[in-house]
Amino acid sequence: MKHDVPEMMVKPTPFVDDLLDTAANLNPIVLMTILVGIFGCVLAVVPSVQRWLVFGLILGVVPGALDLRGRLVKAEARLREAASFERGACAALQIAMARVEELEAELTVVRQRPSGATSDPVYRSVGLDAYAPDYIVQAARRAHRVALHPDKHPPERRQAAHERYVVAEAAFDAIARRRGS
Repeated sequence: MKHDVPEMMVKPTPFVDDLLDTAANLNPIVLMTILVGIFGCVLAVVPSVQRWLVFGLILGVVPGALDLRGRLVKAEARLREAASFERGACAALQIAMARVEELEAELTVVRQRPSGATSDPVYRSVGLDAYAPDYIVQAARRAHRVALHPDKHPPERRQAAHERYVVAEAAFDAIARRRGS
């Protein structure tokens, strides 16, 4: 049978807490000098063999305890920083999830539209559908300009490239007029 024993939390007094905070912020060499001075008085009263044991114990344990206090303060700061980062990441995730929902809704609308077989021939001449969003039309126009520009082709094919370039630009101009942009 397991007995539940209430946890007892030892809370230092404000004086001890302030003293530990001050000691955690001190330079380790200054702290060791203070400790040797304080405990030197204590060691003067203790018999010789025990004196060295107590001295070694003090020099080994006290700085480590104070170092743990400093590391605890640093760990708490890192924890607060991580919590702040987590809040930012959660906000970014919510924004991304909202955008995914918008895109899924847009995809559903696009899937319900008639197929490309009934599409406008002006759009088909440049490989687009009449329902293509504006950003797709702009990207396709840029891609056609890069691919069909006469300066990108060898001299013997420049005339044909120029003709294809003019036809594509005319189609994109017609699309822009229809869309009012």
